[in-house]
Amino acid sequence: MINHLLLPGPRVRPPERGAVGPLRGREIRGDPITRRGLPAQRRGGQLHPPDQEKSDVVHDLLAFLAKRMLEMNKQKQQEIKGFLGWLEGYLGSKVDDLTPKTKIQSYYEHDYDGLLAVLKKNRKLMQQ
Repeated sequence: MINHLLLPGPRVRPPERGAVGPLRGREIRGDPITRRGLPAQRRGGQLHPPDQEKSDVVHDLLAFLAKRMLEMNKQKQQEIKGFLGWLEGYLGSKVDDLTPKTKIQSYYEHDYDGLLAVLKKNRKLMQQ
C-alpha cells in the first residue's frame, strides 16, 4: 500500500501563464476543471485538486515517520545510557576515565571484540 502511495503519477504540464487552456471552464464527467486543467475532487463541499490530496497523504505519512523516528531515537538513547550506567557500576570506574572513551560510548557501532579489546586495555583503571 505504501509503495502505491509513493509511485509518481503521470505528469501534466500546467498551461503557460495567461494562456487559456482548451478544457478550462468545462466539465469532465460532471467534475469542474481546475485552473491547472485537472479535474477537481469534491470533499466536504469544497473542491480539491488530486495533487492536493496526494500531497496531504504524503505529508501525513512523512509526519508519522518523523514522529516514529524521534520515538525510536529516544528509546535508543535510553538504552545507551542504561548500558553505560550498568557498565560503570560493573567496572567500578567511570567511562570518561577509560581510553578511548568514544569507542565505549559508541559501543553499538562496533563489534563485541572491539569493545572487549578496549576494556582489556583499561584493566588497570578498573576497581577489583
